[in-house]
Amino acid sequence: LRSGMTGVEFGSGSGHWVLALVRKLNKGLVYAIDIQAEPLSALRGKAEQAMITNLKVLQRDLEKPEGSGLTKRSVGVVLIPNLLSRVEKKEQVLKEAKRILEPNGLLIIIDWRKKFRLVPNQPYITEIQVKAMVSKLGFNLLEDLTAKKSHYVLIFQRENE
Repeated sequence: LRSGMTGVEFGSGSGHWVLALVRKLNKGLVYAIDIQAEPLSALRGKAEQAMITNLKVLQRDLEKPEGSGLTKRSVGVVLIPNLLSRVEKKEQVLKEAKRILEPNGLLIIIDWRKKFRLVPNQPYITEIQVKAMVSKLGFNLLEDLTAKKSHYVLIFQRENE
């Protein structure tokens, strides 16, 4: 990740991850996308208070075709933290990430490991399931990491088609 890139977070909520992405991409434009209005309102307030000017907050349904509303091949990085385990149409969300990613763009997926879920019955998706779905869409796995033992972090690169 480098300053000036365009990035997006799918399922941004009130902004924990997207605000870190804004700082990392510095002068680049960053989109925060979520289906829920209330957390996005809180994020707008945080961004305004911190005088962040390179963040666009969008209420969208990522489980619909072209759900982000962003232009095809317009972003360099898509961050999807703790979202795939919570949505029904996982492949649609991943297809949308591919659609908006530039060739060689990065897809970063972070999610809970089963034994560290906050609620015992909370749905989850395994690393193996994510790797299978994403590789089928034409991504190459670059890194497989652990974040604080509770989460896995998978970094993929979109094939240059």
